[in-house]
This record gives sequence, C-alpha cells and structure tokens, in this order.
Amino acid sequence: MNNGRASLWLTLGLDVLLALGVSMLGAGGAEPAPPAGKVAAEQEAATDRSSRESFVNFSFDQVDVASFVKLVGDMTGRRFVVSDDVAGKITVVSPMVRRQDVYPLFLSILESVGCSVVREGDVYRVVALPKRETPMAPVIGPEEAIPPDGLITKVFRLENVSASDLRKALEP
Repeated sequence: MNNGRASLWLTLGLDVLLALGVSMLGAGGAEPAPPAGKVAAEQEAATDRSSRESFVNFSFDQVDVASFVKLVGDMTGRRFVVSDDVAGKITVVSPMVRRQDVYPLFLSILESVGCSVVREGDVYRVVALPKRETPMAPVIGPEEAIPPDGLITKVFRLENVSASDLRKALEP
C-alpha cells in the first residue's frame, strides 16, 4: 500500500518537473525579433485602444440619483455617501465623454437636480441644496442650439487651453 502511494507521488512529481521543464524551454528559447514596422503598428494599435478607452459612455435614462452617484464613484475611484434627503431620477443624453471630464460633468448634473458634493477628507457627501425660488438653468451641450430666451448652462470641451487657465482669464 505504501509502495503504491510512493509510486503515485513519484509519478506526480515527475509530471510536474516535466511540465516545468517544457514551459521553461519554451520561455527560454530565443524568438526572432518582430520587424520594426510590426512593432510600430502594434504600438499605434495600443495607443488607439488607450485613447478609445479614455472615453466613456455618459448617457442615462431615468437613473436613480444614488445609482448615478455609485456609477461615477466606480468610474473615478472616489468614495461617495448619499444623504437620505437626496432622491430623484436623472436623464443625461451625451456623446462619449473623456474619463477626466466625468467628475466636473457629474457635479454640473447634480447641481441641475438640486444636489451638491461636500468633501470631508477622503469621502464625498452628496447633499440636497436648499430650495431655490428660480430653477436651475438647463444644461446644453456644445452642438445643441441656444434657445432664443432664458438662461442656459452650456458645456464646452476645451481643446487648446486648460480649464484652470481659462478660469483665471474669465475671473474679474
């Protein structure tokens, strides 16, 4: 009985060593370097992939505010706590958004439904804003037509200037 067990362990051990030896031979074998054109094409494809991956779909239809906050928390890595008095549904129709633009757009959308974010250390609290006598101006995208009357909030995608530089230029 013990000989059978010892023989089984010896067989298993040899199988493991054989598998390791084969994998090491495959890993250690020299492979020819790919042609320079192929390397450039692979790098370009990786760059295209990363630029596509830096954009996210930011369109939502009647999503609960708490679910919207959770989704943005997952996208940005921020921890949010939603106050009990925050409720409602959010609809956003938007083209693909750069990942770095998600949080500023999120803040604007929350404000449009009467909420704000208060930072407390590493936690961001989503709270209801005090009721206003006048409603928040509607938020429109860069391609949408400007209505002939009333207030609006228009979202622009900056291309040749940083948001902080533009803010400094616009402040009195």
